[in-house]
Amino acid sequence: SVVQRYQARTMQWKSVIIISLLFMVAEGCMGPHQRIPQNSNDADPLDAGECLISPVTTHIELGKFVNFHTNDYPESYSMFEQCSWKFSTSSGSQLSLTCMSVHMSWFASIYITDGEKTIRHSCLWCTGENFAYDLVSTVVEVGLDNRFIFTNSGFTCRMEANGINAKDDCSCGVVSGGKRIVGGKETSPNKYPWVVSLVMASIKYNFCGGALITDSYVLTAAHCTANQKAGSLAIYLGMHNIADMRRSGGIKRRVKRIIQHPKYNETDNDYDIALVEIDRVDIFSAGSRMRPICLPSTNRDYEGTMGTVAGWGTVSDGGQSSEVLLEVEVPIISNYKCNSVYNMITDRMLCAGRKNTDSCQGDSGGALWVKAPGGHREVVGIVSFGYGCGKEGFSGVYARVTELLSWIISNTKRSTTCLPPK
Repeated sequence: SVVQRYQARTMQWKSVIIISLLFMVAEGCMGPHQRIPQNSNDADPLDAGECLISPVTTHIELGKFVNFHTNDYPESYSMFEQCSWKFSTSSGSQLSLTCMSVHMSWFASIYITDGEKTIRHSCLWCTGENFAYDLVSTVVEVGLDNRFIFTNSGFTCRMEANGINAKDDCSCGVVSGGKRIVGGKETSPNKYPWVVSLVMASIKYNFCGGALITDSYVLTAAHCTANQKAGSLAIYLGMHNIADMRRSGGIKRRVKRIIQHPKYNETDNDYDIALVEIDRVDIFSAGSRMRPICLPSTNRDYEGTMGTVAGWGTVSDGGQSSEVLLEVEVPIISNYKCNSVYNMITDRMLCAGRKNTDSCQGDSGGALWVKAPGGHREVVGIVSFGYGCGKEGFSGVYARVTELLSWIISNTKRSTTCLPPK
């Protein structure tokens, strides 16, 4: 009948709408792609083996890569199949995943475990898609998660290690010897051999801090270097008392180049990060007092972790700057809690501090670091902004290094750093 045909056609349209909505929702399960797939080098690939329930870890050195694919590819994977691969790389290197061809079925997904974060790529029915993702952690897992009877040919991917050259005859992030800083205490001289002072070259005035991350690059805040010319700045390393730079034994390096993050926004301080290229520093010899801080080795939000920040900034809001390097421990809080106060916190930001314990004016650009499981220190934040200093309810805000790691590594590849201590 006409009514039956109308009802059947209506059901068909409803099915199409539901399926389309499912497709759009499933497509949104994976966050923005971090990079565009590119052709890799022609080096011989490593063997990642089969997709297993309990995989062994394949270590990928800098410049090497691994090709891997779902079992029986391009034939279909099995119903309800769940398996994975694990990969690792060295500190200073970054793992990058590129999947050239993805054929997935309903209720199946590729998942990527990157530290505390799991990213899923799924869709109603993928045919020939590709995607790429840059990871933060030095140990990651990629897997197939099929929760239903439907199957497809799966995917073929490449995992490669790019990054900074690292030597094992020196160690990054190692404290030697024995705050913006409010409520801080004086450090022992050269306790943190990566802490640097960014000064106006003509008057040797410390206006920002920074952290040495390789033999020729310092990490700092973009608002410190905005509208500055390289020739007007200098970097002092190994400083303790900035009132007497000569006696303090500081090592001066001229600034060769300033690299601002291209997305830095002066209005809301998003992407507040910059790199300062300097003449090379001896970080390798046994007698050198200079050592870089380690870059993050895992993707975490760090909520509830205690971090450390050091600098020569003011000891109170609008007060006098410190002549000696001060340090303070600050608790890292969630972005959700921080945003309830500032209402402008983005994924590229991290918040830390409490009443009377904070960074302050003059500490901008300095590093916030945490103690890694191996005992070394890893930089997780760069002092950015805050409402006052140490005010109750208002934490300090930092640029979140894990979210900006790809940009850091891509701009420092021609330099050399140290590995974490074994």
